[in-house]
Amino acid sequence: MKALFVMLLLPAALSARSPLKQEDLVLVQSGTFKMGSPEDEGYRQDDEILHQVEITRDFYIYRTEISQALWKQVMGSNPSGSSMPRKDNYPVNNVNFFDIMEFCNKLSEIEGLTPAYNSSEDGFNCDFDADGYRLPSEEEWEYAARGGHLSQEYQIYSGSNRIDGIAWYMGNSGNVIHPIAQKAPNILGLYDMTGNLWEWCWNVYQHYEGSSEEPTGIVIRGGSAGNMPYNCRNAFRNYVSGIQKDVSLGFRIVRTVP
Repeated sequence: MKALFVMLLLPAALSARSPLKQEDLVLVQSGTFKMGSPEDEGYRQDDEILHQVEITRDFYIYRTEISQALWKQVMGSNPSGSSMPRKDNYPVNNVNFFDIMEFCNKLSEIEGLTPAYNSSEDGFNCDFDADGYRLPSEEEWEYAARGGHLSQEYQIYSGSNRIDGIAWYMGNSGNVIHPIAQKAPNILGLYDMTGNLWEWCWNVYQHYEGSSEEPTGIVIRGGSAGNMPYNCRNAFRNYVSGIQKDVSLGFRIVRTVP
């Protein structure tokens, strides 16, 4: 019944022009969780120190990685890499941080929402109070991957401690990307938070507490079809340049509940 309750809390209606389906947005209620990994989790990294994080605002998150079909409806083109079938039910890839900000703002405008991204002399900014679409923060991403307010126990991957049933990764993917939502979802009903494509987050990567290294790149999470299980753990953190485009990089969107 909990999963049904989440569905019933969706917005009353999307814009008639919206390419989104109402059932593809899942409510994640605010709450606290343990971010990172315990010391006994295999391959634990120095930047995964377990700590409590509070998510202070409810947000909606897209049920799947953004598909090629949705990208084409909003942007009028398909940038997906040639190593993956250019088909509507596959996730879009080969898009960078700046492409995604443009997509989010365009989708927001289609729905009559306030765009979350704006530019200034200091660069691009995200207004987390706006009701438009945006990338999740790293904290929001991990909270949702772990099941958000419905989470009942610590899990290594998004929805399970066993990776094969919930993710496409090196051990079962044939080293190719697969259509969206072919594996089991987590308790929130979110697909492919683990594996298939790395997912962009909003944050600039920060090294572990006490590190003298400078921030480098934008955070990506979740691992991909070409990664080993330890790269696909909920706690694993990686980063790339904001301008990078790659066949292994995709994303999903969120929006703050007004």
